[in-house]
Amino acid sequence: MTQLDAILALRPRLSASGLGIAGLRPAVLVWLFSLVFGTLMIAVTPPLRGPDETAHFVRAYGLSQGIVIPRQSDTQSRKGIEMPATLFDGFRYFETVRTNEKTAGFSYAQAFRNYAARPGLPEAATDGEERTVFVRYEGSEGYSPVAYLPQAAAAFISRAIGLDFLATQYAMRFAGLVAMTAVIAAAVAMAGPLGWAFLAIAMLPAALYGRATINADGAAFAFALMVAALAIRGSVAATSRSLPGWTFLCVLAKPSNIAFLALDVLRRPLRSVPRQWPVVALIALPALAGALAWTLLSSGDVAAWRLVELTGTPIHEFDPVWKLGYLAHHPLHFPGQMLGMLQVTSPAEFGRQIIGVLGLFDVVLARWTYPAIALLMLATFFVRLDMARRDRLLLARAAGLTALGYALLVVFIFYLIWTPVGAADIWGVQGRYLVPALPLVAMAVAALVNRAPGLRFTAVCALSAATLSGIASAEAVLRSDWAWRGFL
Repeated sequence: MTQLDAILALRPRLSASGLGIAGLRPAVLVWLFSLVFGTLMIAVTPPLRGPDETAHFVRAYGLSQGIVIPRQSDTQSRKGIEMPATLFDGFRYFETVRTNEKTAGFSYAQAFRNYAARPGLPEAATDGEERTVFVRYEGSEGYSPVAYLPQAAAAFISRAIGLDFLATQYAMRFAGLVAMTAVIAAAVAMAGPLGWAFLAIAMLPAALYGRATINADGAAFAFALMVAALAIRGSVAATSRSLPGWTFLCVLAKPSNIAFLALDVLRRPLRSVPRQWPVVALIALPALAGALAWTLLSSGDVAAWRLVELTGTPIHEFDPVWKLGYLAHHPLHFPGQMLGMLQVTSPAEFGRQIIGVLGLFDVVLARWTYPAIALLMLATFFVRLDMARRDRLLLARAAGLTALGYALLVVFIFYLIWTPVGAADIWGVQGRYLVPALPLVAMAVAALVNRAPGLRFTAVCALSAATLSGIASAEAVLRSDWAWRGFL
């Protein structure tokens, strides 16, 4: 056999394993696009400007100090960490800049110049003990360590070599970007024909921003994408070796990801589930046990005192157990508040937020980029899956119901822990929380339609969506935070 014959004989096996043109190329390209545009987003996004990045920075930094289960609290029983005074100096400065009211034409360029011109940083105590300042978590104390492992590692190294706040924060951001990009690339490689769709989804401004700043969104999305990719493969080997571990990480990254436990069960014929209970249990039970154990250890703490201070509402209304009891006596209360939420925030606005409304709803992309990115992304969903019709229908059922269950669970969690009984709608729900459901939507569309315009067309749409997403994200941040005039 000639060398050419050997290569031609190898090509079908590469495609079947997900490492051919449908697997390797999008996996390599997602590395390129994610690192290039992700690094750009790290550079242009001012310190602590990511969604709730202040609270997540404190949580990740606390983990670097070995604080896995938050216990330390102030005189008002509000949990936090002791932050080195030298680090707190920069932390406080940029948090003050972030929260202060901005004048017309404000630019972070002036904030950085002022930061550089400040007096010298606090020096270490002469007695050899480092001075510290107590800093509250403010809502991040209930998050599992799983979501912050790369950032915590970067914070540990930064502290060991004496980096200041700015260097520490950028190191933590970059560590999260690289680690979550690695998970995403592996998922894209295993997704077969849907690899291009997964690339387009992973490069959405909301998804890119999530892993380029310090928060739990990057890990929640990356681990969910991996679970979805394994469900597409659906092989016994993948299920027995990889799926339990990834499902465990996925569920621990964010409570709403527990919905992904249904994906493996629903892609099996229901009559076969009782016979396959050992495999199902191997996948589901460790994740369920881990989620339950963490909830008990952390007391499900979400710093409800913030809402009490803001609204004057009795604190028991943010207690999930009390709220479930209330719902048992008022079963229409949750549906009523959910309808109110859709009146306050329309489905179209949620769609924009899923694509990417960055910062704290104050960094908006150019208007025309939203439909353009959405259409390009949707075009990548139409691919042919090399599955029997029965298996495709099972995959569509599993993906569709899991996506619906995930969205409802996100809303229900915010109803339980974030919304007063007397509110007209459910508070706190944002479109960025729904991004992990998009791979499931792509799977359902592909499995039901099973028609494709051609691999080259799909690849062009995915790469166009990724490029536009990266450029539009950077342009929006530069326009919002750096007083650029904009070019889109």
